Amino acid sequence: MKVHRLLFFILFCSQIALSTPSQDLEEVSIYSPNGRFGFNGSIVDITLENVQSGPQDKYFSLDNERRDIPTYIPRGLLVFKKDTQWNFDNSEGRGDPKLDKPVGPELSAVINHRISTYGIARLTLDSFLECGVNTSSFNTLKVIFNPDDRACRLGIGNAYYERINRPGIGRIELCGAINNQTPLPTARFFDIVSHETGHSILDALNAYFYGHRSNSPLAAFHESFADLSTFFASLRLAKIHEKDDEVVHLLSNSNISLCLALNFDGRGHCLRNSIDVNASCESHDNSRKFTNFYLKSMREVFTHYPQTSDNAYWVVNYFQKLLVQSVVSVRTVNSLYDMGTHVVQQIPLCGGLADNGINLVSTILIKQLAGERNSLQSCVVNQSAPAPLPNVGNLRLNSHQYY
Repeated sequence: MKVHRLLFFILFCSQIALSTPSQDLEEVSIYSPNGRFGFNGSIVDITLENVQSGPQDKYFSLDNERRDIPTYIPRGLLVFKKDTQWNFDNSEGRGDPKLDKPVGPELSAVINHRISTYGIARLTLDSFLECGVNTSSFNTLKVIFNPDDRACRLGIGNAYYERINRPGIGRIELCGAINNQTPLPTARFFDIVSHETGHSILDALNAYFYGHRSNSPLAAFHESFADLSTFFASLRLAKIHEKDDEVVHLLSNSNISLCLALNFDGRGHCLRNSIDVNASCESHDNSRKFTNFYLKSMREVFTHYPQTSDNAYWVVNYFQKLLVQSVVSVRTVNSLYDMGTHVVQQIPLCGGLADNGINLVSTILIKQLAGERNSLQSCVVNQSAPAPLPNVGNLRLNSHQYY
């Protein structure tokens, strides 16, 4: 039965892929994650559909506020290497590899960051679409990225998503300054770009979670969803580059965890690690509790099947789809424990599981919830507190105060 159920889901996902019309493909370079699935932060290439010059598409684009680089980068020029030096005709704002007008190493790096930022954002979104998440769920998603925010308006090497006007429509700012706190621009870090993209995706899926105070469990779930988005995106990248052994190793590890932006501080530390759970209700701290619960649940389900890469990819894809199902269906929660309970309730509705699979996944998640109930319930929505701040532009409560 387990094998039949697994084959059904694999065939289901395969049919989705096979039924997709042929699209224009574009090769794009990105900076890989550091220290996850065998990646070390180096440059890797991915292939994306429906990429326009810019690069851009109907979901993501890059701002054009800078005047010292081209307003867009043409298709066919979206692959770069470590020491790529770009030549552009800035007077006309279009790229031409035949023109002998080098922009110099600093601006070449900025162009690399712009290409990589777009590619990571698309990879993150595509990971949600890989196994049947309805594209209509992202109809409101439209984000402009600034991979080179020289103003660093948050005061430190940082990044943030902010909504503009409507849910899912917003900006993501990535600090481009190089200083003692950020040896590299944040656009150089796969996890930071993917994480901020995850914020915008959640805002498009359900506006309920946006705009709450930093000690609210709703803000904490926003952070956890963004962290998990990074995990899902990096797993998709691992599958593309056939790092199957590394995927199996991580998912079978009894101490499974998510180390974000390894070496961001230049001293080999994680910017945040899901296993470093503490009692704080601050959203970034509190988020680790749900992330930890969700990763452990994935791991426990995986241990009930043969330890193969196909099963590992299936488990993660299922949990990603389950998370989306839970997000779009939730109306109100009072704690991260409530959100976990809602996830369990969605298992029979998520699809892709036979009855024995539903029972297995439900049993594992219920057990994990029971074991971490005190932690997940330690911070609740304060009903007597003032109402959440309005969901308007310039509200950066989901921003990142990296420390």
